[in-house]
Amino acid sequence: MHMLSHGGRLTLERQQLVHINSEGIKKSIPIGDLRAVVIAARGTSFSGDALAAILDADAVVLHSNARYKPCGLSVPLPRVVSHAAFLGQIGAGEPFNHKLWRKILLRKVANQAACLRLLGVPSAYLENAAKGKNLHEGNCAKHYWRRFFGAVGWGGLRRRAQELDDSPNHLLNYGYAVLSALCHRSLIVHGLQPVIGLQHRSRYKATPLVHDFIEPFRAFVDHIMALHLRRGEDMQAWIKVVGQSLRDHRIRHESGSIKLMDAIDKAASSLARAYAKRNATELWLPSLVSSL
Repeated sequence: MHMLSHGGRLTLERQQLVHINSEGIKKSIPIGDLRAVVIAARGTSFSGDALAAILDADAVVLHSNARYKPCGLSVPLPRVVSHAAFLGQIGAGEPFNHKLWRKILLRKVANQAACLRLLGVPSAYLENAAKGKNLHEGNCAKHYWRRFFGAVGWGGLRRRAQELDDSPNHLLNYGYAVLSALCHRSLIVHGLQPVIGLQHRSRYKATPLVHDFIEPFRAFVDHIMALHLRRGEDMQAWIKVVGQSLRDHRIRHESGSIKLMDAIDKAASSLARAYAKRNATELWLPSLVSSL
């Protein structure tokens, strides 16, 4: 649920989460169908019962400030779902974590290469890196962003995680924050500990596993944002696009297709299995080229 109107209120009514805007118009969703509440409006209020129900339903709340910059996250308490997965995660040594991280990095680069192909600026450099040839994350990132920003009409721009003033970085930061909230939720729901990372290191107020796990999904947001910019739409429209795309965008999975936000759950579940079985081949990650 995206909250976009200023002065809105969230309440709980008969197992429905109800949003009442400043004009008294109601919008509701069954609490059991909820994944996340994204607050992208000023003056939003909610009851303690509503917040408790959201967290009890294993959903998250992403809070934003007045400039639409995400600034906080309310998440359910971590839990142990599988004892084997828990022990596997906390006991995994560097060699096994490296196997998992390499698989994540290869899919990240493959999805970036696919994004550039879809935008009409294919990169032989990234295509080769996605096959494991001269795979270097920093060099791939520099190459990718140079071509990506050029493809959306912002040549010369650099990727900045903290930048607020230039449009593409602002849009990307918001999209990644919503994506990160859903990744954080899925990792907790499947019993993984977000503070124990693969590549990113544990530090104060950090969730390194979220930063590792999100990487293959970023290119989906990049591609959606590129199409948004080509339509010439603004930040308010982008907020709606992010929510709709995560809910409605579909990718191929096995013999059928699943929604992108369900793919996040599938990937988190597969990571838990990989830890439980100490087998990196259990890890499944989505492919941008398989988008429908």
